[in-house]
Parts: sequence; structure tokens; C-alpha cells
Amino acid sequence: MDHGTRSRIVYLGTPGAQMPGSHVLRWTWQEAGRQYKDPEKYVNVRSARNCWLLPRSFTISDRNDLPPFDPRWSEWPLPDDPAVREALLRAYQDGSWGRYHGPHVEQLEAELAVFHEVPASLSCASGTIAVQIALRGLNLPEGSEVILAAYDFPGNFRAIQDSGLFPVLVDINPRTWCLDAETIEAAISKKTSAVIVSHLHGGIADMPVIREMADRRGIAIVEDACQAPGGKLNGNRLGTFGDVGVLSFGGSKLLTAGRGGAILTQRAEVLQRAKIFCERGNHAFPLSELQAAVLLPQLKRLVAQNEARFHNVQRLRELLAASEDQLQPIELHPDGEPAFYKHAWLASSEQVASLLVTKAEAAGVPLASGFRGFTKRPSSQARKVGTLQSAECASSRTLILHHPILLQAPVAIDWIAQWISRELDAAIRSGTSPDSESI
Repeated sequence: MDHGTRSRIVYLGTPGAQMPGSHVLRWTWQEAGRQYKDPEKYVNVRSARNCWLLPRSFTISDRNDLPPFDPRWSEWPLPDDPAVREALLRAYQDGSWGRYHGPHVEQLEAELAVFHEVPASLSCASGTIAVQIALRGLNLPEGSEVILAAYDFPGNFRAIQDSGLFPVLVDINPRTWCLDAETIEAAISKKTSAVIVSHLHGGIADMPVIREMADRRGIAIVEDACQAPGGKLNGNRLGTFGDVGVLSFGGSKLLTAGRGGAILTQRAEVLQRAKIFCERGNHAFPLSELQAAVLLPQLKRLVAQNEARFHNVQRLRELLAASEDQLQPIELHPDGEPAFYKHAWLASSEQVASLLVTKAEAAGVPLASGFRGFTKRPSSQARKVGTLQSAECASSRTLILHHPILLQAPVAIDWIAQWISRELDAAIRSGTSPDSESI
């Protein structure tokens, strides 16, 4: 047997463990130890509970001979997480898991405030309710307008409505999937009281410019950092530029408790009004002690994980650089440190995007469509400013890669790059993208 063959992936783990696919050799730790004697030629590559022993020169060089996608590359939350397991065990042993009030929520709120360098944070049941709490805390006039990107998370539109406010839809920057100050300012009317600015898919809105404009025009900012916890711009954490920042701890998020959220603010009166809104004899939208307990160890490693994801995104973008005429990657802010909950590309056509998503679903690859957006909402539900062309394109042509694979070994990043390149070429050959559509 040629153990140095570049197309072979050698999986090591418990006896009998096997990765899917004919390219996998099943060895126990002991068997592998007997087969590979020279540590200078081979290297362990670990991620989560997976471990491969690979030739140091290993690359996935033949995209037409790829092994199947390993579903463990998509596992989230991380399996067999000792820090989370220990937190759960402690909460069980001390009984805090079943209490209305205990140490974990209070500690989490304090640590979130320190991490973001703000005076206070307030936890709640979800990122969506956090947006509504933020709007309520700002004490905006009933029926006033709140500006929102026409391409954004659906819950933000509903949060505006549920707060007794009226959405105003504006276009996004087609390179960043975020709002620009100029677009926001052009939409301001006498009724406008606030804007929701979201950092999406690895993109970062230019918050200092937006902040200056908002202060000058007298409108408040809700900064949605649900997809970007721990990210930075000009050295400051995302979520701290607005009057209120919003975080999410949903089941797929970089910080996850299954459900949950929080607001951040430097304004004491906003925090007080937010608490009053939540108070219904008790906190009406609480984060539980058990949820807070599992979030605490995740917060401690967030920065390191964000750095790992960023390096893997750089590797992936380099590997796909030759395909940028068909897949335009999101533009990264030159002064930013993104947190990649998703990474976005804009496909050259709706047909290419649809074909790649269909292929990904069949192969179990974590590549999906973006948000549907709000461009088709009737005028009775929102005021629309401009053509919303970029938002319309984003709603039909965005491809997003989910984050768990970005914590995997380089072999996983190479695999996804080769798979995307292969399927993209197949789509082009089939005639689905003769010309790139204009944005």
C-alpha cells in the first residue's frame, strides 16, 4: 500500500471509526502508529473530535476525485465540548439551572459589558426580541419611521412593526451587503427617528461615518451585531457604535445557547427604559441560568475562534480567486476584524446561485441562499426609497457558507474550494451563466 498517495485521507479515531467515502482508510490509533513511524513526514490535523494523519505535502489536488463531504465539518455546537460540559455539570450540581435568579446571567451580563467596553448589557430571550427591546428603550415616537436595509434578517422588519413604528426600506452596498451613510441620509424624512444597521455575512458597515451622519441628523442607531459577535472596526467592538447594540445567541450563532440575545448600551436612560419594558412582574423575555452558564466559556474563546475563522476565510478566498468573475466575494472592511457567522458571495446570475444551492443540498455542503429581503413588501407595510436594485440582486443571487467549517483543518477548506470551483465550472458549461448580470 502506498501510504503517501496524495488522494488518500487517513482518518484516526476510535477503533472502527470511519469517514464516509472510498478514499478513507480505517485505522485505530495503534494501527496508525505502526504504519507511520516518521513524524517529520506526517502531521496530525485536529478539529473538534476529528483527527487526520496526513502527509505534510497533502493537498486535495483533483477536484473531480473528491471524497464525499464529511458531515462532521458542519457540526455545531461543537461536539464533546469539555468547557460547556463542565459548565452544565456545575449548574446542575449547584442547582442554579432551575432558578429564576442565579449567578450565571448576572456574570454573563457583566462579562459582555467588559468585553465590549460598555457600562452595561441586558440579556433576553432572542436576538429578535433584543431588537424590539432596543427600539422600546430608545423611546421613539409612536408611528415614526425606522430605516432598514431592504436585504436583512426578517425579524428586524417585524420588530419595527411590533414596536408601533413604520419601516423605511433602503438599498444596500452591493459589495458589503450593508448600509451606507449616504443611502440612509437620503431616506430621512421629518418622521424618521432611527435606523437599524446590520453587519451581515462578514461585511461591516462603516459605523463611524454612519454615526456622524446620525448625530448630525438627529436619529438614533440600533446596531445589529447578531452575525458579528466579537468583530471590530477601528479597534472598537461591533455593537458599540450605535445607541444600542444587539447580539444573538441562537442555535446556529457563533455564541450559542440554542436561544437568547442581549442588548449593549452606553446610555443609562436607554437601559432603564429597556428594563421597564421587559418587566411584567418578572423579566418577560429572560435568558435562563442554564443558557448563561454555557455562554460564559464560549465568550472566553470567541476572539481566538474568530481569528481562526478569518484565516480560513482568507485561504478560501485565495483558492477561489480565479472564480471572482462568477462569484464575487463580500468586500472586507480595510479597518475591520470581521466575525464570520456566514461568508457571502454574489453569484453572476440567479441561475448559477440556484444550481449551486441545489447541488449543495444534495451533497450535504453548508452552502445556502441568503435572505429573501423585503423588496416585494407592499407600500402599506413600508416606504421604499429608490429602486432597491442591489437588495433585489442580493435576495436572489447571494450564496452563504455557514461558519462551522471555518474552524476545521485546512483540508476541509481545500475541499470546499475545490467543490465550489468544480460545480461552478459545471454550471457555466451547462449554459446557466453565459454573461454576468449587472448589479
